[in-house]
Amino acid sequence: MIALLGFLTVSSLPIAQSMPLKESFVTQQQVRYTATTMSTNTAPSVIRSRTYKAWKNGEFRWSSDIQWRCFDNIIKKESAWNPWSTNGMGWEETGGIPQAHPSRKMASAGKDYRRNAWTQIRWGLGYIYSVYGTPCRAWDRWQYRAATGKYGWY
Repeated sequence: MIALLGFLTVSSLPIAQSMPLKESFVTQQQVRYTATTMSTNTAPSVIRSRTYKAWKNGEFRWSSDIQWRCFDNIIKKESAWNPWSTNGMGWEETGGIPQAHPSRKMASAGKDYRRNAWTQIRWGLGYIYSVYGTPCRAWDRWQYRAATGKYGWY
């Protein structure tokens, strides 16, 4: 169950499990978004709407509505767009918008990952690209794991 008051806690296992990743995968995904920061104290609904606007402006690898819906579905299930979301084991274990495990993996997208929602989103998109290729493939995996009782992470 997801609580939307105060700090968000997600009781299911995280999406970005301890899968081996190339250290430089974030730079390989070529996100073109140029915003310097979006505070992690920004409301989740504002983070989502700003991300959608950037998405539609072609500032990320994908810009289609189909890929957006898949990405949005994953993030809504994992963190409800809350950059302070954890899986209940604490920020150091799993946290952020993409629910990186461990959360310090997001430092590969920027040292400001705890303060900058864009850094978390960039990392999440890099993870999706490096492991699945597209948000819809990642969403398919999430749904498969949820249906088979494997907690829904992708």
